[in-house]
Amino acid sequence: MSFAYKISAMNRERKWNIFLKELDPSYNDSILDVGYSDKEYSKTDNYLEKHYPYKKKITALGVEELVEFPKRYPK
Repeated sequence: MSFAYKISAMNRERKWNIFLKELDPSYNDSILDVGYSDKEYSKTDNYLEKHYPYKKKITALGVEELVEFPKRYPK
């Protein structure tokens, strides 16, 4: 893994922990993910979809054509 990806992973994990601490999401909360990635190039792409426990409560919004994303995240 390149240095840039390591930094990205650390940064996303830090933001994720802040998100959990400050918002304390529950099943009743819906989330809008602005800027999904249809193709994933690293473990840090689509971080929210990989980690949010209530996958059915995520709406992903982006400008890319949906090809791979719905196969990986059908909910």
